[in-house]
Amino acid sequence: MTTHDDPGTARDAVPVWDAERGRWVANGYGWDAEKERWLPLSPDAGSTASPKKTARPASPRASSRLGVARPIAATAAATVVLAGLMFLGLGALGLGGGAPRGGTDPSTVVATYLSAIARADASTALAQLAEVPGDRSFLTDEMLRASDERAPIADISVARGRPRVPDPLHLDLTATFTVGGTPATATLAVERAGLDRPWRLARGTLEIVVPAAADGLAVTVNGQAVAADTVVLFPGTYELASTNPSFTLRGGVVQTFTDPASASPAFADVRAELTETGVAAFRSAVADAVHACVAATSLVAGCGLDLPATTSDGIRLVDGTVHRSLPGSTQAALAHLQADGYAPAPLQVVADPLGEVEATADCEKDGRRYTGCTFDGLPRLGSPVVDFSTSPALVRWD
Repeated sequence: MTTHDDPGTARDAVPVWDAERGRWVANGYGWDAEKERWLPLSPDAGSTASPKKTARPASPRASSRLGVARPIAATAAATVVLAGLMFLGLGALGLGGGAPRGGTDPSTVVATYLSAIARADASTALAQLAEVPGDRSFLTDEMLRASDERAPIADISVARGRPRVPDPLHLDLTATFTVGGTPATATLAVERAGLDRPWRLARGTLEIVVPAAADGLAVTVNGQAVAADTVVLFPGTYELASTNPSFTLRGGVVQTFTDPASASPAFADVRAELTETGVAAFRSAVADAVHACVAATSLVAGCGLDLPATTSDGIRLVDGTVHRSLPGSTQAALAHLQADGYAPAPLQVVADPLGEVEATADCEKDGRRYTGCTFDGLPRLGSPVVDFSTSPALVRWD
């Protein structure tokens, strides 16, 4: 290695990233990543760093051998000082072959973090973070083991860091690994508070929002109950599930999150569907409501089957004398009721209109009373909407 004759003048040199050369440079030297050493950028790089010192002439009494030894010793001392400068500059960035001055090498921080996740060691993973999340209820060994059972993380490799800008306090590192055998890549940012402070992950967790399709449902992530609208997780593989006996979640309920910097919505394709228990409860709730409404003898019966006190042609209906019944087509529709869709409000299930209802009643016309009066244009059973957010489920009609 070529050295400065007087490296003391370069003690304040700080390595910076030279995008054109694709390497770190300092005081006319560039860092060779393959050889892991500083090399001059040009043949005379060492000589331009500082003025040369003139060796003091030997004393008349000194031998010629002593006069030669002194310049050699001075050169050796300069080499030592310059080597110290190079190590400090490289260590300040955490990119050298040896241990950095301020703490663990940033690549090691990322590798340690991912390896801890892979072996379900939550405490070690958390120790690599610059700031630990306040909610750590899902940042546990148990949650990581559940993730590993679904898709283990392996084959971890971390590339050397590249600065976002010429900034010795912030770096972005690319990590490659496999999740359940599938290749994955993540860009992880590391930072430190100063040149003498250790590197830490700027962000190593993800905040997942529970999808709107699960609103109102009791849900779990990897078997652990969710008590809030958001869940903070380590990278890994997670399954969203419902514990409501009437509903199950379908679609992309199992997802792998690899990059903490990703802003993609989680579980965006999830939808809630009725289970067999839910279908039975849906049909039972609608049937009970229909039978109660049909059995009513009053003009106001509910289910959209109310009758007017006076018809458009002046016939008055006698309250308390109404007899309603379901024709065969409506009975068949009720027996085979299927959920047609889901209302905008959570846990509300809709079915198609059920159809006609037959009715007779006593009526009065011109002062005379008649029995068994029938009517045209009677109300029909519309679309039932079953609200499962209440217990028992509440039925309303469109």
